[in-house]
Amino acid sequence: MNSPQEPPDTDGLPPFVRTWPQLYGLVVGTLVVLIALFYAFMTHFE
Repeated sequence: MNSPQEPPDTDGLPPFVRTWPQLYGLVVGTLVVLIALFYAFMTHFE
């Protein structure tokens, strides 16, 4: 149980994100960009 005095659980996070949802959003966003980029390459070089 988290009390207001305890810091949030940031154990294992890289230094450029503050929360786990931010990290998950970054990963999902990166995957979406890569999928769109690979789709664009596929249609261009078809």
